[in-house]
Amino acid sequence: PTQAALVSFTVGTTVLFLLALVLRLKFRVRVPDGQKKNPWWMWFGGVLGAIYVFGNAFLVPLLGTGLTVVAALVGMISGSLLVDKLGLLQAPKRQVGLGQVLSLVLMLGGVALIRLV
Repeated sequence: PTQAALVSFTVGTTVLFLLALVLRLKFRVRVPDGQKKNPWWMWFGGVLGAIYVFGNAFLVPLLGTGLTVVAALVGMISGSLLVDKLGLLQAPKRQVGLGQVLSLVLMLGGVALIRLV
């Protein structure tokens, strides 16, 4: 899993670097208007991406591709509903509807069925 994640990030970094050169993109981190510096949590994207790639490479041999993908989706949707509901990471607060919660419960049921069958 570690080698798979390293290869994935090396290839991805190389492709993005070449794309930036071809498109002549400027490398800079922009601070939003009215702020003196970027929030501390903005740097976690790379860490979370590495955990995600490593986790998938680690879990696929153990759980299978289908269960790993569905479990990752359930985790991402659960996280997005929490961000919406609580307004985390400077996101605007949004109502989480009953349909969204029921859909998540249905997906969790799907994960259980995939695992049990």
